[in-house]
Amino acid sequence: GREALTASLRQLAAKTGVTLNTVMELGWGIVLQTFCRTNDAVFLRVVSGRDNSDSDNSQLVGMFINSVPVRVHTIGTETIASSLQSLQEQAAQSAYYDFCPLSDIQQRTGLGTSLYQSVMAFENYPLSETLSTAGRQWAIKPVQIEEEAFGELSITISPETNGTLRLTFTYDTSLYGEQQMQQVADTFETIVRNMAALPEGPI
Repeated sequence: GREALTASLRQLAAKTGVTLNTVMELGWGIVLQTFCRTNDAVFLRVVSGRDNSDSDNSQLVGMFINSVPVRVHTIGTETIASSLQSLQEQAAQSAYYDFCPLSDIQQRTGLGTSLYQSVMAFENYPLSETLSTAGRQWAIKPVQIEEEAFGELSITISPETNGTLRLTFTYDTSLYGEQQMQQVADTFETIVRNMAALPEGPI
């Protein structure tokens, strides 16, 4: 069930010394690798933008939110545990650059808008009882995304009031169908379950 899966993912994070966010990021990276048939995938992570400065910005008012690339590059000799630790180190190093505009990063890589197609947001605060639902663990939300919108696909991970995780997939209906997205969601669930069950297993 949902509670058992969330508990196993939290145990995996604690055992390997990483955050739950990192566990979900590796899982999503492996999903992208699976569907794109590659061992190197990039997506965006939404960051608060307040943790990248040595100065005190707690009194500053305004939106600091930003999105930065996450690269999941795996090799056959790596285990789930070692890949999680590598990804956690990458996050610590990239935190110094959380303030960098995404457009600058895209320009410097030379990839432009091809740098990413999906965005992941990990919310730290539970949904209220009125917003939280008891439906499927992975929610599918089809929308018609406008031209200026951010990414073809976004994944929002929200802790519910009972401590379980809820994932909402929001996608561009002009590019993906509901059946395709359900397959993606099911694959994500299978991958994170396998990660939790065999942390010392190969990628």
